[in-house]
This record gives sequence, C-alpha cells and structure tokens, in this order.
Amino acid sequence: MRRLPESDVARSRELIREMATLTENRGYDFNPAWLEKYNWVVVPVEDTGHFAEEEIARIVPALVSSGHSKCLAIGALDLPDPLPTHFEFPISDNELRNFNAECGIFRFLLTCPERTWAISCNEWFNLFAGPQALVEDMLGISIGQARDEFLEYAKVVEQGSEGGLVSVARMYGAK
Repeated sequence: MRRLPESDVARSRELIREMATLTENRGYDFNPAWLEKYNWVVVPVEDTGHFAEEEIARIVPALVSSGHSKCLAIGALDLPDPLPTHFEFPISDNELRNFNAECGIFRFLLTCPERTWAISCNEWFNLFAGPQALVEDMLGISIGQARDEFLEYAKVVEQGSEGGLVSVARMYGAK
C-alpha cells in the first residue's frame, strides 16, 4: 500500500464528495442521489475487520474481471502519523490482506479513481455499492439474499430491537 501525499488526499476526498457523506457515527454513507443517478445498489454486510478470507477471494476476481486494477482507500478520519489515513494500492489478495492488517479497526471508503464501485468499511458492517451484477459478484450471492442475511445478523446483535444496525439494513433495502 502506498500512502497518498496530501495533494492526492484532497483530490480523493473531492472525488467521493458526491458519492458518499461522512457521518459521525458510522463512517461513509452513500448519497441517495448518487445511487439513483448511477443505478447503484448498496448492500450492508457484517464486518470481519474488514474482509474475511472468503470475501477477499470473491472481491478481487470480481473487480479484476471488471477491469479494475487500482484501489483508493480514503480514511474517515485524519489521524496523526503513523496511523493510517489514505492509500492507493493494486487490487490483489495480498493488498486487501495488508489493508485489513493496517486499517481493519478504522473507518474507510474503498473505491477506484473512476468511482464505478465502492465499499464503505466501519467497525460493525461494510456497505458494498455499485452496479447490481458487480455487487453480486463481490458478495457471491444475490442482493436479496445478502440483504436478508444482514438483517438477520442485525436483529441478532440488537436482540430483536429496531436499533442502528436494523435501521441500516432497512435504509439499504432489507424488508
């Protein structure tokens, strides 16, 4: 992973400004206008610090086969050195593992310079976003099934209440 210089950090933040909004309590949320304009879907998925091995094994081939080779990792917070804030790295199994090791406890938005997909990572869940076919390839299951699985997870964590995780599940399409 290559740490981005400050000039590129500002450019990266500007790049995602229309796509996602930084929230105080959970990192980046996707803007409904962006989702509608580009016909994107968003699916919340349980976070495993940020990606489990089986997720990496699906994400990398899905992105690479779609023609993506580079990833921007944009931190939700400007942390002091040597803590991680903003990176660029080639899309590969090892680089996503390195991202997990260095950034797994921090909130980040992953995307590409063309903004044709994104994953918002926080400590409780990841939001996979992009065209439906690409998101399904990254998840390895249908959008509906993934949303149902997250809603089930949210209800277990919140012990049946309608708390924050259930709210996120409903916000992004769970029924």
